[in-house]
Amino acid sequence: MQPFSKETVQKAKNISLLEYLQRKGVEMIKDGKYFRMKEHDSFVVNPESNLWSWNSRSINGKNAIDYLERIEKMTFVSAVSELLQIAPDIPLKQTKASNTSPPPDKPFALPPPAPDNRRCFAYLHKHRGILPPVINHFIKAGALYEGAKYHDAVFLGFDDKGIPCHAHKRSTNTYLPKAGTDGKRRHDRWDVESSDKRYGFSHVGKSNRVYVFEAPIDMLSYISIRILREDAHLWKEDNYICLFCLADNRLKEFLRFHPYIHHIVFCLDNDVDGKLPDGTPENHGQVAEDRLIAEYTRKGYDATRIVPPQGKDFNDALLFIIRTNTIRG
Repeated sequence: MQPFSKETVQKAKNISLLEYLQRKGVEMIKDGKYFRMKEHDSFVVNPESNLWSWNSRSINGKNAIDYLERIEKMTFVSAVSELLQIAPDIPLKQTKASNTSPPPDKPFALPPPAPDNRRCFAYLHKHRGILPPVINHFIKAGALYEGAKYHDAVFLGFDDKGIPCHAHKRSTNTYLPKAGTDGKRRHDRWDVESSDKRYGFSHVGKSNRVYVFEAPIDMLSYISIRILREDAHLWKEDNYICLFCLADNRLKEFLRFHPYIHHIVFCLDNDVDGKLPDGTPENHGQVAEDRLIAEYTRKGYDATRIVPPQGKDFNDALLFIIRTNTIRG
């Protein structure tokens, strides 16, 4: 016999998952009309409907009970009890009056550019170690520029017609306050509102190989490493894309418009200190690579991986090479 009345269960279902996570200390970052976990940016919550999805793990749900059952591995009874105990005063999920319609999405618009790219260039080169020819290549290609308001680096994504429809901003402020013992900075990167997530920062070459990264700085760092180790222009023959998380929507779209791609090289993070929301250790990048390699191998692709040889990602590896002057190996 269920220990809760239907009304009590419905009350628990209606509790705002976003409010619950924030009260538990989970840092959530606004992304358009959605919110993403800072620690796991493929975990997305819609505060209006309470729907949530952890894209990289192909898990989703309709409410906070689903979250506690599927992510925190609680029983139904424990999940309802947890919600009623820790969050009895949390408001119901955000709803609108039945006779009103939700406002239309804000049209996608590129951030106004700064008069020059000096601060963006300095950040990427001096603080991230990315080689000047790489930075200049993407600036000249119109895929990278400095935003006027905050002087952040803006990475553009284009659709198959060459129209920009995605923009990702990366703060160049190296003095942002830290988020705590994890050493991560607060709100240092985000997508421009109404960006089309099927597209993103990339380089299109002529080969049948695509390298897949989580973020633009990872991609630029890997290209810089290639230049240091081989012919300065050889990297341009290949294709490079950014997922901006661990979900593969961007990859699916890229393969749809580039059917000649047969070899996929996943270059995701090596999250040796990663943890699930319940504290269980997990190497998020490598777990995602295992899943993606298996999935795309079944589809007939030659799917492989390159693990960052030093540190968590390829920017750590690039900085190690520069610091130790170990070009080869």
